[in-house]
Amino acid sequence: MSKKLIPAIIVIAVLVLGFLLFKPSANDEVATPTPTPAPGASPIDTTNWKTYRNEQYGFEVKYPSYWYLTARNPVGEPYSNLPAGPITFTNYDLSTLKTPFPQIPSWVKIDIYIAIKSQNWSLESSAKEDFLSPQRIKVSELDAIQGIRKPSEGEGGPPLQVFSTVFVKDNLVFSIGMIGDMGEQKDFYNRIVQSLKFI
Repeated sequence: MSKKLIPAIIVIAVLVLGFLLFKPSANDEVATPTPTPAPGASPIDTTNWKTYRNEQYGFEVKYPSYWYLTARNPVGEPYSNLPAGPITFTNYDLSTLKTPFPQIPSWVKIDIYIAIKSQNWSLESSAKEDFLSPQRIKVSELDAIQGIRKPSEGEGGPPLQVFSTVFVKDNLVFSIGMIGDMGEQKDFYNRIVQSLKFI
């Protein structure tokens, strides 16, 4: 045998022996690391949130107490073709804005639209036609789709990215959309969506 092969055989033998001696047996417990929150992340406290209640459509939803609530379009024109909405929650005062899409760091606007379901509309068709990568979720125990909508044109500006949740209740389509800071404010959006319940 060549003298060059002897060191390689010794190294392989040591590795195999080490594996056999130190491999965990089926009876050994393997420690599972405890997940730790990301640095700076803290749970959202909802104990002091306000509740918006809509008797006409039979639902309520919670939102942060320091956010603003309006029940009309921020541009000032009502949506006459919809039974209700938008119901708008924002973390800034809409009445002080000169443009509908402010250049404020960490701003967010969440709209709830309610429309009568057309005969041809379905969650499946909306998922295919309206969303980039929809996920199926539950909202108040109803099937829903959630994700980023396909881009639409903003008011004279670039296409807007809208994160949206859509579901149907009693022949009404509920669409809860968010524009603004998708990163920092998305947890608030998800808490608002999951707080919606029918009364």
